[in-house]
Parts: sequence; C-alpha cells; structure tokens
Amino acid sequence: MLEQTKKNNILKVIYKLTNDLLFLILLLFGFILLTDGILPGLATRYVAYLDLTLILSLILGIIFWIGGKIKKNNPIEIKNSQKLFFILTFVSMVLIFLSLFKFSLITALIIFILSIIMGYLIYKLFYSDIV
Repeated sequence: MLEQTKKNNILKVIYKLTNDLLFLILLLFGFILLTDGILPGLATRYVAYLDLTLILSLILGIIFWIGGKIKKNNPIEIKNSQKLFFILTFVSMVLIFLSLFKFSLITALIIFILSIIMGYLIYKLFYSDIV
C-alpha cells in the first residue's frame, strides 16, 4: 500500500512538471513565432518549427498517459477575455502590417482591410450571445 502511494505521488510530480514544461515550450513557440514575424529567419535559423511541434506532441502524449494513470480528469474552463483578445488583435495587426511592406500600397491596403474585417467577424463569432 505504501509503495503504491509513493508511486502515485511520483507520477503526480512528473505530471505537474510536464504541465509546467508544456507551458514553457508553448511560450517559447509563441516567442519564436513573434520573432520570426518581426524579423523573418532570425529564430528559424536555429530552431525548426517541426522540432518544436514534435516536442509539444511528445509532452502532450506524456501528460495524457500519466493523467490516465493517476486518473486526472480536470475539465478546462475557458474564460473569454476581451482585453486579451484586443492585445492579440493589436499584435496580429502589427505583424500583418510589417509583412505587407513588399506589396504595392493598394494591395497592402486591401489585405489589411480584409484582415480587419476577418478579425471583426471572428470577434463576433467568439463573443456573440448566440449559442
């Protein structure tokens, strides 16, 4: 009985550590995407997206496997945060604007206006009261 409790506690520690590692890898992935959006080729010269994706898949597999062994079943509550949405929208618009320098002015304006319209439609999709 004591051996089973000790093994279960070790699995819980590994489960929590892999969750923290998943968070850190996701932050790294987002930082690399942001860096590559601002200065293309700066981050991907050293780290490939495929490597990070495989590492993320491996970590998720470990989390699900250990979570099944310790019977961890927490439903995730997703909170809609309008402040976060507007921050992400601003960052996305800056990245889109920076990527449009090589286009002509008319083409860049059309793409930018269509991106704003798509962002508005996505906002209405996520924050509408229709169920």
